[in-house]
Order: sequence, then C-alpha cells, then structure tokens
Amino acid sequence: MTAADTGLRELTAAQRGIWYAQQLAPDDTVLNVAEYLEIDGGADPRLFARAVRAAVADVDAYRLRFTVADGEPRQYTEPAADVPVQLVDVSAEPEPRAAAEAWMRTELRRPVDPRSGPLFALAVLVVSDDTLFWYHRAHHLILDGHGGALIAARVADAYSALLTGGRYTAEAPEPSTVLVDAEHAYRASPDRERDRAFWLDTLAGAS
Repeated sequence: MTAADTGLRELTAAQRGIWYAQQLAPDDTVLNVAEYLEIDGGADPRLFARAVRAAVADVDAYRLRFTVADGEPRQYTEPAADVPVQLVDVSAEPEPRAAAEAWMRTELRRPVDPRSGPLFALAVLVVSDDTLFWYHRAHHLILDGHGGALIAARVADAYSALLTGGRYTAEAPEPSTVLVDAEHAYRASPDRERDRAFWLDTLAGAS
C-alpha cells in the first residue's frame, strides 16, 4: 500500500510506540490486554452474547486494521460488520472453573500480528447454570484498560435492555479519528512548544 490509498491514517504517538514494540518482539503477547468478568445469577448465555455484539457493534476500535504504507505504519477502519462472539461451554468439564481459566490463558497467549489480526477476541464461557465468564481481549493498539471498562459498562446496559425485551440504543462513542485529529492539532499548536519548553527547563541538569 501507499500513503495515497484512501482511508489510511497516521498512528498516534502512543500507537506508534506500541506498533514498534510489537515489531521488535512479534511473538510476545505482552501487548494483549484482557479481562474477564464473572456473572452469577443464571444469566442467559446466548442473550448475553447478543448483548456483547450489540454493545460493540458501533465501536470502531473493533474495525481498526493496520498496514504499512511508504515504509510507515498506517491504520484504517473497515466497514461495519457483525462482531464475532464465541460461546464456550465448559460446564461438563470435571473442573469447569479451571477449564474456563485455562481456555482464557491459552487464548490470551496467542501471538497477534497487527497487520493480519484478529486484534480482539470476545467470548462468553458457560461455567455452570448459574455462572458465566465474559472474556474480552484486545491488542493495545486498539484499546486500553479504560476503554475496556467503558465497553463493560455498555455490555451491562445492553444486557439489561435485551433482558426486558427492549433494544439497546446507546449513542455510538466518538470514532478513533478524533484522537488522531486531536494529536495533529496539538502538534501544530502553541501548547506543544510551551510544553516542550517546560519539560526542557524542568529536566535541565537531570542525569
């Protein structure tokens, strides 16, 4: 690809650091960030999986893809599509909780190539009739811990809406292009030079 290809955008400074860190250690999974939430009380696993899909359907982080153009990393957003959510039933295993945790550890340790993905995984694990685990993994290029918490809140709202027979109609979060645009604006602003001068003065003489 070349930089002239439609839709290609620069990475933010933070993303560039993550990109190059992954290139230095392509088989390292330290840049996979993940969490799981235990849901007790007999939640419907299929309905919960629907809630996850509904909650992330308009979050463009899940549609970010990465490539190299003119020797530089670039990102672009794919068209909207159904987000896959795995449904994994380990309730028949001798130790269901241990089996679920082993499944998640294995999934988390799978190396990810940012240029080919997939850059995330979503799964609902059935541990028992009363207990589900919701597993959420994303490469740090597309999501951080704060973003994961926001997604979890959206999933909770979506499940509550579907459980009562309603529809999940939350407003879509701001697209990732906002971050790129904000960084470009900062680089061209007087704030950047003021910040640079401040830190040069603050760190003068530091060893």
